Amino acid sequence: MSEPYERQPCLRLELRQRARQELEERLEHRVEQQARQEITLRQYLEKERIIERFLEWADEHNSWREVNKGGFRFSYAGLPYRVAEPVARIAGAGFSHCFYSPFEALIHGEKIALAKGDWAKFLVTDMMPVPRLAEPVPMHELGEELSCGDHYLASQLEFAWAVRRRTVSDYFKFVNESYPSKLADLVQKNLHPMPQELKEFLKQQKAKKAEQLQLAQDLIDNYPLPKRVMVKVDQYGGVSDVVCGIIEAEIGQAVNDIQSSLSITASPEAAAGIANRYLSGVLQIIEPEYARVVSRARANEKLKMFEHYVNQQIIPEDRGKVKVETHFPFAYEKAKRGESVVSVPGDEDNILGALEGIHAYA
Repeated sequence: MSEPYERQPCLRLELRQRARQELEERLEHRVEQQARQEITLRQYLEKERIIERFLEWADEHNSWREVNKGGFRFSYAGLPYRVAEPVARIAGAGFSHCFYSPFEALIHGEKIALAKGDWAKFLVTDMMPVPRLAEPVPMHELGEELSCGDHYLASQLEFAWAVRRRTVSDYFKFVNESYPSKLADLVQKNLHPMPQELKEFLKQQKAKKAEQLQLAQDLIDNYPLPKRVMVKVDQYGGVSDVVCGIIEAEIGQAVNDIQSSLSITASPEAAAGIANRYLSGVLQIIEPEYARVVSRARANEKLKMFEHYVNQQIIPEDRGKVKVETHFPFAYEKAKRGESVVSVPGDEDNILGALEGIHAYA
C-alpha cells in the first residue's frame, strides 16, 4: 500500500525534469528563429568614431576596471550615463565593440592603441542599482568577445556568473523590471553585427581564445539558466510572436496601398505619408505591457522589413527613399505621441544607423 507514496518524490522529480526539458526544447527552437543583423562597413566605421570618444574619456578619467576572477581576466571601461547617453539610451547598461581598422594604432598612437580584432567593453555605471549586480554585465560582453559575437552564449555566461556569485535572484529581478526585452532577446545568437571581412578575421583568431572560451562553456554547463529565467524567455518570446506578426501583416497592406494610390512620379514624401499612416496605426494598438517585453531584435527586423518593402515601391529609384524609425522603442513612443515614424531621410540618419550596430546589453 505504501509503494505509491514512496514513488511520489521520484515522480515529482521526473515531472520537473520533463517540464524543464520541454522548456529547453522550446528555447532551442527560438534560437533557430534568428533576426537578421546587418551593418554596412560605413556604419561600422562611423560607430568606431563614437567608441573612440568613449575610450578617450575613460583614459582621461582613469575609469578602466580590471576583472580577475574565476579564471577570467579582462578589462572594461566604466562610463557615466551623461557620457554614454548617445549609445546607452539604445543599448542599456553595457555594450561592446570589436575594432575593424588594422591601422588605428598608427593613427592614434599609444593613447588608443586599437587594431583589427581588439574589443572594447563598457559598463554604464550609474544605470546599475548596486555594484554587486553589475558584475554579470561585463561578463556578457566578455562572452561576446570569446564567441565572436554569439549573444546567446554571452547571455548564458552572464546568468551563469550570477548563479555562481549567488546574486541571480536579485539580478533576474533587476533585468525583468528594467530590461525585460533583454530576456526576449536572450535566445538571439547574432546581435553583434559586423562587416563580413571582420567576421572572417575573427574566425581565424578564435583558436587563440579557445582556453577562455572553454572555461566559459564549463561555467555555463555547471550553472545553467534557472528555470524562472527560461519561463520568462519563453513567455516574452510568445509576446514577440504576436507583435511581430501584427507588424508584418501591415507590410503587405501598406505596399498595396502605395502601389494603387501613387503614380510612378510620386514623391518619397507622398509614400512616407501613406506608410506612416499604416505603421503608426498598428503601433498605437499594441498594448504597453506587450511593447515593454517584445524582442527588440525581432521587432526591429520587422520595421526594417517594412522600410525595405515600402522603398521598393518608390519609382523611379533616383527620386529618393523613405526612412522608417527602425528602433522599436523609439518608434512605439513616437506613434503613441502622434509623431511621424516614417519620413524622408536626412544627414542625421548615418549616425543613427551607426548606433544601431553597437552591440547592446538590452
